[in-house]
Amino acid sequence: MYEIVIYTASKKEYASNIMDFTCISNYVDRKFCIDYCEAVNNNQYIKNLNIIMPDLSEILSTGYFYTNTPDNINNFIFVKAWCGVPGNTALTDILPLLFTLSCVKDVRSILKLHNIYY
Repeated sequence: MYEIVIYTASKKEYASNIMDFTCISNYVDRKFCIDYCEAVNNNQYIKNLNIIMPDLSEILSTGYFYTNTPDNINNFIFVKAWCGVPGNTALTDILPLLFTLSCVKDVRSILKLHNIYY
């Protein structure tokens, strides 16, 4: 069983609009926005994955900007920027990796190796 959590450095209103536009709101269990990020220099925001679940062995983060989770790089899956245009497969391209991760006890053991290539 999976829990889908959206954690973004965007404002809540923006994230909600995107979720509504893409029709994923019904699939999302929890949502964390910029209010849950730590602001650092140059308007950069750091996400603390521990607020989702203290045991990070079952947490993965996706995005095209890994510096938002510098303390949890082994929980990160790089994806190309997704802009919602037809033919953009950035999110579906990671499905084989997600299926693999569903079979392991600690996602970091696989993501650590996967991230070597990105």
